[in-house]
Amino acid sequence: MPLPRFNFESAAEDLLVDNGLVGRGSRHRRVCIECIGCRWLTKEQNGEEPIVWGYEILKCTNMETGTLYPMLGKLAEAGVIAAEHEEYGRRPRTVYRPVDTELGMEFKDRLYIPKQCPLEI
Repeated sequence: MPLPRFNFESAAEDLLVDNGLVGRGSRHRRVCIECIGCRWLTKEQNGEEPIVWGYEILKCTNMETGTLYPMLGKLAEAGVIAAEHEEYGRRPRTVYRPVDTELGMEFKDRLYIPKQCPLEI
């Protein structure tokens, strides 16, 4: 199933572009960033720790693993998310969480929860 077609601007992605960390124009990256933001902020509102697993993003966005995981790695290299390995059953998995750096906090501040998630319609 392809990515949903919708147009939006991403203030969080703009921060990365403005700081020279990524180039402009990746619809997949915008979708990934918005999914991360929606999940982190929703969990915080519910009193939970703001974390997300790659599998959650895959289920929500229908991205390919070969597209998503390198993108998450680049966001971690840019210093706006933290990628931490945790033990989970037989296989370790990676959890993605906000970072407490100035750039990481500004990135998180630019995320939002949409009124209706266009990815889960």
